[in-house]
Amino acid sequence: MGLIKQTTTNKGILCNYHRIEHVSINANGHVEMTVFSYADYSFRQYEKDLATNNARYDELMKLINDENSKPEEERNTEQVIEWSEEINAMPIQWADPTDEKNKMVIQENVFGFDDVDVTKSVSYVDAYDMLKGLETFEGATDHID
Repeated sequence: MGLIKQTTTNKGILCNYHRIEHVSINANGHVEMTVFSYADYSFRQYEKDLATNNARYDELMKLINDENSKPEEERNTEQVIEWSEEINAMPIQWADPTDEKNKMVIQENVFGFDDVDVTKSVSYVDAYDMLKGLETFEGATDHID
């Protein structure tokens, strides 16, 4: 889930997609939300694709290593070749999404809210509604993915 709303960073860069990365709530009713902003949703999708491909890459490498560690007469070489071909065909090659050079986030902001009733749970829908109450996100629309 995220918000669609065109905003401009202090450096003049346009952002059109915003998502909550982290929410922290303390016992005194203070809520802080870390919001990541992107040029548009396609950059967030790229991050998600990268994470999915990384997970599959890791899975395939483990399978290949496990298979190659077997005695030669038990090894399924055709399967290793198939897994290797799958890795080579990945549209986005392995990269660390936490590495700054691979981040698609244009801006990271922390927004604070006081006097939140912490006796009730705060859902992500509630959190996005709280953001939409801020001037920055006034008129924003929900993006459900």
